Amino acid sequence: MLSQDFQEEIKFLDLEDVSQYIRNISTPMLVSIGAVAAATTYYLATRPKALPPVCDLHMQSIEAPGSDYVHSSVLLKGESYLTHIYEDARTMYESFVRGARVSNNGPCLGFRKPKQPYEWMSYNEVMNRAENLGSAFLHKGHSKTTNPHIGIFSQNRPEWTITELACYTYSLVSIPFYDTLGTEAIFYIIDKDQHKVGKESIIQRSRQEAHGNSAEALQLRWEQLTRPSSF
Repeated sequence: MLSQDFQEEIKFLDLEDVSQYIRNISTPMLVSIGAVAAATTYYLATRPKALPPVCDLHMQSIEAPGSDYVHSSVLLKGESYLTHIYEDARTMYESFVRGARVSNNGPCLGFRKPKQPYEWMSYNEVMNRAENLGSAFLHKGHSKTTNPHIGIFSQNRPEWTITELACYTYSLVSIPFYDTLGTEAIFYIIDKDQHKVGKESIIQRSRQEAHGNSAEALQLRWEQLTRPSSF
């Protein structure tokens, strides 16, 4: 074991070395180090913090009495259905607004290109874009009482979510067209809602992003349905 005197000597030498090193640092370098330390402290104090989960993530459901392998959420109280968790988040729009508030305008939507780092849009950025798009829908004649249906034809991307939020913001109804289910499924949805979805409400992706001839076939079918004789 090292003696106490030896340990004290080691500490003393370490402190002397540090003091000597600090004295040899130029004033601009010390200012730079102080600025970096202050910026780091500010970031650590103001960065978005993870929200606590509403339940134990290792026990999110419990087995229902008298059933085999049927589970229910631990958030349920009695036999009543769960309508909301927070009093100020009873709708999808209110949930989004609450997220913006509790995160202090934190990161909302993230996206990236292949082999590239994620880029993030803040809640306020997403909210502004959703409100602008929703205003365009209203300008086109859509409202919650008149032609409220908005068709979305897109792959997974921020614009999809922004369009959906635009519908939530102005009490419109989003109708997704899932290209992963094939062209026939898209035709079926259009046929089902041809009296509800207006031509201007379809948000189509570019042909470069389309799979094969799906976009061309969809456009042809849409033109057939939107002729005056089709309505």
